[in-house]
Amino acid sequence: MLGGINAVCFVASYALALILAVICLFTRRNLWRVFALVVLAAGVAAQTLFLYHHYFSRGDQFIDSAAGWFALLAWGLALCALWLSITLPKSVYMLFLLPASMASIFIGAGMSDSAVSPDTAARTLRLIHITALSGSALLLFVGLITGLMYIAQQRRLRRPKQNRLLPFPPLERLGRMLNRSTTFASGLLGIGIVAGYLMNYLRGADAAVPMTDLLVLGASALFILLTAALVIARTNRSRSVRRVAIGTILGALILAVILMAAAWNHSAHWHPKAEDGVSSSEGGMP
Repeated sequence: MLGGINAVCFVASYALALILAVICLFTRRNLWRVFALVVLAAGVAAQTLFLYHHYFSRGDQFIDSAAGWFALLAWGLALCALWLSITLPKSVYMLFLLPASMASIFIGAGMSDSAVSPDTAARTLRLIHITALSGSALLLFVGLITGLMYIAQQRRLRRPKQNRLLPFPPLERLGRMLNRSTTFASGLLGIGIVAGYLMNYLRGADAAVPMTDLLVLGASALFILLTAALVIARTNRSRSVRRVAIGTILGALILAVILMAAAWNHSAHWHPKAEDGVSSSEGGMP
């Protein structure tokens, strides 16, 4: 039964939910919003079952692959869109997060579904590495949308008569969400980097991902950028949220560029060496 669920099921749900969210902009009927939430919830449920089938039922290496990483990111973006649409009924997160989710699915469809960089490290350590980086990327993209909303809302307050087709949450709530998402994104990114360094140490020099790899350098630089933005905001309260917003927006854009470049530039993360010859029992799926 679960094997019959594929990407078409949840992509179609996300696309329909996006269309309904656009319709909600032009009508005050709550029925359209309810339809959008139901369709989105169905898509999230379908993708959850899809990931469960691959990771727990089949026990394959999909989640440990580049394709699985993007699928996990897409699931997280859709889940955030659902949660934020429920907790903030008048927000427009669905209009931004669902296209990002579908884009992640399409990118992942063209990636390898073999395990990412097989090694002798414990599967738990690699899972921490992948999950932490996925969560950090997810929160960064949520922070990107929140930061753009914050800056736009500031401009609106200076121009009260400006046309407001897109309803945004209050400025204070956006500021709290932005600070939290950026703080957690920075923390998860740090955890992912440390787990990656530990994996490299356990692999040994021959099988280790080189320190000059684009994802290694990019993740380290991104962590420094986010940490610096948070520190500057804490030490100088004047316009602190705006500084965090700018830092988060830059960080999310840099992350998008790094992921796209690494995906098609033969990064060691996405393209494991065939000559490593490590069996699945040595750190892969059991």
